[in-house]
Amino acid sequence: MVVSKLATFLKLGTLSPFTRWKKMSGIVMMAGIGFTMSLSIPELALKDEFLLQPAKIGILCGSFISACIGLLWFRYFTKKLETV
Repeated sequence: MVVSKLATFLKLGTLSPFTRWKKMSGIVMMAGIGFTMSLSIPELALKDEFLLQPAKIGILCGSFISACIGLLWFRYFTKKLETV
């Protein structure tokens, strides 16, 4: 998010006319769901089952929390598009 704001401030890029910073913030929050891919990393790094299960649970909980925060953000802080 910071890099996107910096790029638009420096005129290196622009937002689409239909995109607002509030929506960009929601997208950033929803991006936390992508960390579910990191489920394979603990399997490579941790051989002890005692450590592996809490790591997987933590990753899934983080993804769930990210999804909830992103959905709430879109629901309460962005305007709905009007259909023509």
